[in-house]
Amino acid sequence: PADLELMIDAEGKRRFSSDQLQAMTPLKRQQELQAAAQGNLNLGVEVVELLQSADPSDASLALMKARARARFGKDKDGEDSLRADIAKAGPANSKLLWVSLGALQAESGRPELAVESFEEARKLQDPTLRDVDIQIADFWFSRQQWGRAREALEPIVSVVTGERQAGLA
Repeated sequence: PADLELMIDAEGKRRFSSDQLQAMTPLKRQQELQAAAQGNLNLGVEVVELLQSADPSDASLALMKARARARFGKDKDGEDSLRADIAKAGPANSKLLWVSLGALQAESGRPELAVESFEEARKLQDPTLRDVDIQIADFWFSRQQWGRAREALEPIVSVVTGERQAGLA
């Protein structure tokens, strides 16, 4: 919470009275807000992990958890979280988790690592579906990285062009 007056305890009561808030130094208010944010993060991560227990390969949930950990900790915390999810899911179910790891890396200003993670995802995709290529292109398009998006789509274009040429022969 960004407002100490909205902070409530486990019983739903305000944690601080108006007088307590008035008496707090700015440093104390900041410390209380940080403690509340960390508590909210921990509770949020617990909820996401509970949801993930039903589907450990859910890339959206894994990315949500990793982004929270990176935002309130370090970028490495988010990456470590996703790498643990990748290991838990195993190669057969981790391709989209690799895409999520690449997205997190790109968002934290390391596109060269993102490309490496995207390549790991590509190794696991069904070459007839090319679903990972589409996910990667979509990510780069959303970031207005047109050249990278085009690179991601080139394998799909090659397959389609090859199929058309084979049909004409």
